[in-house]
Amino acid sequence: MTLSRLSLLCLLLLAALFGGCDDSKVDASVISQGAKMSPKELEKLDNLDKASYAELADLFLDNKNIDPKGKYLLLVFGSNGCIYCEKLKQEIKENPEIKAFIQENFSPYYINGSYSKPHQLITAQKSVEMMTEELVRLYGVRPTPTLIFATPEGKTILTYPGYMPKDRLQATLGFITQKSWEGANDEKEILHRLNALYKEKNL
Repeated sequence: MTLSRLSLLCLLLLAALFGGCDDSKVDASVISQGAKMSPKELEKLDNLDKASYAELADLFLDNKNIDPKGKYLLLVFGSNGCIYCEKLKQEIKENPEIKAFIQENFSPYYINGSYSKPHQLITAQKSVEMMTEELVRLYGVRPTPTLIFATPEGKTILTYPGYMPKDRLQATLGFITQKSWEGANDEKEILHRLNALYKEKNL
C-alpha cells in the first residue's frame, strides 16, 4: 500500500470514527451556478448562506473574502441538513472559552457546500476567485463537517473530516496554536501526533 493510499485510508477512518454527513447526498437542485446569476440573485443566495451560520454570525467572518488576516485560518465546511454540522455549531456556541479562543487566534469561516457563490481566497502567494464547489474540491471535502486548519500564509496544516466533540476541538485548537505540528513530514505524521495528544488527555 502506497503512502498516499495509507494517508487517505487514515482520513476515511477518522471520518467514520467521528461522524459526519456525506456531502454526496446533497440535493443537486440546491447548488446554483453563481457565476451565471444576477447581482440580486447572488445577494439572495449570499443571505441564505449566511443564515446557515446565523447563530454564530459574531464568530464566523463573511466568506466572500477568505483571508487569514495574519492569524491561523479555520475553515468549517458544512451542508444543509447535516446534523453533525449543527452539533458542532452548537458546541461552539455553548462554550464561550472555545469561541473566544477561536476569535483571538483564528480567522474562522463557515462554508456551506449546499450553495454555490463566489469566494476570494487570499493567501500569502496569491488571491484567487473560486466558486464554493471549487473550494470543496480544492480541500478534498467529503463528509461534513470538515475542518481545515491552515497557517497565516494559507498553507494547510490539518484536514479533519467529521464531527469534533468540544474537548477534542479545544485540544486541537491548542495543538495548532502551540505549533505542535511543526517539523512533521506530512499530514499523516501530524494526525499521528494529534491522536497521541487525544490519547494522553483521554479524549
